[in-house]
Amino acid sequence: MNYRRWCKRAKNFIQHFAERFREQDKAEAQRDIQHEPLEAHARIAPPLTALGRKRLEAHMRRTLPPPLRAFLEKGSRNCYLHYCWQTPSDLQSLAEETGERTLYGGTALCNAKEMITWQEWCREGPTGHLDDLPPKDKELWSHAVPFAFTGANFLALYDKEDDRDPPVAYLRHDGGSFLLAPNFDEFLRQWEQLCYLGPDWWFLSAFRDPRTGFLDATTPRARAVRKLFGLE
Repeated sequence: MNYRRWCKRAKNFIQHFAERFREQDKAEAQRDIQHEPLEAHARIAPPLTALGRKRLEAHMRRTLPPPLRAFLEKGSRNCYLHYCWQTPSDLQSLAEETGERTLYGGTALCNAKEMITWQEWCREGPTGHLDDLPPKDKELWSHAVPFAFTGANFLALYDKEDDRDPPVAYLRHDGGSFLLAPNFDEFLRQWEQLCYLGPDWWFLSAFRDPRTGFLDATTPRARAVRKLFGLE
């Protein structure tokens, strides 16, 4: 995958979304004093140099899996995306097909300044003691390489055996961690097709394949999301 192009597409999505709905959102706010204003921000930091990536790995006390190394060196050292949109009344029926009236999405992907701290938190687990966790959670947290922080939870690569293309895990601080995608690139593809929703687990769970547990952007609800954003 060309990570630089992926970051550019993500930024363009946020910008075009804001441009398309800003005036409509202002009109909605005038009609409804309880309407929350649209938020939309995107910042794509330049990539790390190879030396910068090596320094990051030294501080993290581990070698990064190849997909994360490539994203940091060829995509961005901090791909920040954010939006929060209380859908207007004329789109409410369509919004209900997605299961939510207010849609939000984005996070800071591969924030190099934070990844060192994130790695330490994963080593300690959400309670400070990995042995406190149920077996499945302990397994995922123990071998996690985090690339995004969402609330008290993480998106991470489950790198148990120095796999060159490990699966993506969702690490829940309150238990119930799970695998979300077969690899990093597939996570990016599916998340892009889901308009970067979430990535909190309760949002993404509505778009998981019941057989595999992985994200699936081909469902009717996923198509409703894209239609709501004017992509279908």
